[in-house]
Amino acid sequence: MREVSTIDYKWLLEVAPHFYQDNKVQIIEARRNKEIEDLTKFETQTKKKVKAEETKSKKKAPVFTVSDMDFDA
Repeated sequence: MREVSTIDYKWLLEVAPHFYQDNKVQIIEARRNKEIEDLTKFETQTKKKVKAEETKSKKKAPVFTVSDMDFDA
């Protein structure tokens, strides 16, 4: 062989996909799944914090306002 030419890796995927796999796709999917998992964890933690704050605010003594009608002049 005297001549050598370069080929694009995408050509191999098109010609023989059963022999070659695109690792970039797998890496991107793994990142995406990790991000989704992290976001789901963050959402559940945030919801727990919000519920805890709501229950704290409900347990506080009610606030009464004084209006002008409460006093007899």
